[in-house]
Amino acid sequence: MLKKISIGALVGVLGVLVASLAWANPVADTTLSLEAKPTSTKGGTSDKPRKQGLSVTFTGGTKSGTGQPSNTTQIEFTLPAEWKINTKKWPQAATCDGTKADSDKSLCPKGSKVGSGSSQAKAANGAITQNLAVTAYVLEGGNLGFFVEGSTPVEVAAMLKGRIKGRKLTVPIPSNIQEPAPGVLTGITLLKTSLGGSIKNKGTNVNLLESVGCKNKKWNFNSKFVYRDGSLTDGDDAKCVK
Repeated sequence: MLKKISIGALVGVLGVLVASLAWANPVADTTLSLEAKPTSTKGGTSDKPRKQGLSVTFTGGTKSGTGQPSNTTQIEFTLPAEWKINTKKWPQAATCDGTKADSDKSLCPKGSKVGSGSSQAKAANGAITQNLAVTAYVLEGGNLGFFVEGSTPVEVAAMLKGRIKGRKLTVPIPSNIQEPAPGVLTGITLLKTSLGGSIKNKGTNVNLLESVGCKNKKWNFNSKFVYRDGSLTDGDDAKCVK
């Protein structure tokens, strides 16, 4: 059975490595790939939007060496031009106060949950793996939050507060997730999230995600990972029909 390791103990074990961790895997050696899978290929129209769900997978690695990517400070994800995200239309009573729920997702109302997934990060030049469960919530102000939690080797419970502007989602990574112990930087190797669902607001059905068209028989999804020493982008096309 694996035992939980305190942050203090973790620092002690990694003490001899700390000096080399910060830039052991520069962005020049880091790889990033995006896979996006909608639940429906039908485009819909502006008059008759198509309810959608979406599974997104980010995979990070290195071209050589340990497989631990550079340290991520921010994740950006942009929906296709023919898609809408309707968090701004979510009923206020069913949105989560991300500040109050910063370390306790039970404080989010039931109707605010809109997705789930998992994440994996590497540290100590790939020698340590941290697995996290991910739960997505509509936050106050029409934004989107991701609560991450795990227990081995470090206890983690935090709300990543994303911002939505138009079709773009921006998620800053808190410093304690980037660096769970002083000098010990993490690199995201896998992030999987599924989003979707609907809710009633004043008698009207609101879908979290909708498609309103299909251009050139494909939808283009785009992502950008911002690292401490640079950034990488990747996109994925999903087939669609009118």
